[in-house]
Amino acid sequence: MRDFVLSSPDFNAIRYGVYRELREKEPIYWYSNMNCWLVTRYDDIMKLLKSDLVSTSHLVNDKLLNIEKPDPSITEITNVLKTWMIYNEAPVHTKFRKFMNHVFINENIQKVKPLIKELVRKRIAECDLRNGFDFVKSVADPISAEVLRILIGLEDIDLSKFFEWSDSISIFMQDFVVSPTPNTQIAQGAAKSLLEMKLAFLEAIERRKTSPKLDLLSGLIEGLNSPMSDITEEHLVHQLIHLIFGGHKVPQYLLTNSLHCLLTNPSAYHLLINNNENFIPLLIEEVMRFEAPIQFITRHAKEDILVHGKKIQKGDSIYLMLGAANRDEAVFENPEIFNLGKRNKRHMSFGGGIHACLAAALVTEEIKEIFTQFFNGISEIKPLYDLNNPVWSSNSTFHGIEQQHISII
Repeated sequence: MRDFVLSSPDFNAIRYGVYRELREKEPIYWYSNMNCWLVTRYDDIMKLLKSDLVSTSHLVNDKLLNIEKPDPSITEITNVLKTWMIYNEAPVHTKFRKFMNHVFINENIQKVKPLIKELVRKRIAECDLRNGFDFVKSVADPISAEVLRILIGLEDIDLSKFFEWSDSISIFMQDFVVSPTPNTQIAQGAAKSLLEMKLAFLEAIERRKTSPKLDLLSGLIEGLNSPMSDITEEHLVHQLIHLIFGGHKVPQYLLTNSLHCLLTNPSAYHLLINNNENFIPLLIEEVMRFEAPIQFITRHAKEDILVHGKKIQKGDSIYLMLGAANRDEAVFENPEIFNLGKRNKRHMSFGGGIHACLAAALVTEEIKEIFTQFFNGISEIKPLYDLNNPVWSSNSTFHGIEQQHISII
């Protein structure tokens, strides 16, 4: 196996070659840089996602064991992380998922479509189409944040704050996942954002108590008052923080990665430009397979597990490499080729098992509506950035393009 560092910016240039080597030679690979196992084959990951032998609930506590005297900021953040659905198993996970689930029902997804149409129209009107603009800063980043902010019912909060909070939590989570011990300076910045988020969300909750609206926050507050509910306002605030953490970056990077895949695959580009509405759903599915915004998720072994002759010991960290599974030759035909002509919903990018992404339908409909509006009336998109060497995110947890200058005719 060639040497590689998952968290290095250089990894983007060799990512899929490394994945292929791992699938072929060591599908269960001990990655000493992060003291974890990397699992890269589709079937192995699918089994582990559904297995009772792995858990998500140990990550936070295991990280804290590496720190003799954690900074108060680290303790403050991890106390929030411990309440997130992703870091809990049943029955706690079940309780929170059931409570948050009605946020993502189809009725609410349909409500947001007219909003997206207006947001895209407004943002595109502000762009210098012919001379060029950054698709990330002008479209993907702000629209993803605005949709989430207004959908939940937090429109009183300044959009720049949304960016600041989302980025701060993302940077902390990147460091938290890949580093043996969290960086204190990063943690202190995230703790500041966390406190601001808590105060802003609690204020928003108080406003909705006296003046409810037809938004998700009002619905969630109503759920708190149910006689059967044992969920507190603090629980709700923590789940909203989790929602902003993932609900902003995943759509943002799905948008940028989609556009990049089109611009680097002429046949797909022409299919979509000439008949955009029919091919947008296929585009989303194929990008989620080919250039997924989330490349891996983590689990911990609850018991010893034997896979392909390798013994994963109880307590070991396991990284399920979704980006590698999405290009598994045993599952996908010609997996290294981006193909809009074939519908395939077997990608793993929304996870699986009880921790499958709760917002998958919302993200898909959001991106579909954004691109429907964005591509409407466009005859040509010209890339003004290096297609062979784009600026990828340095955050290995979220995989996406950070700068994407284009012009439109």
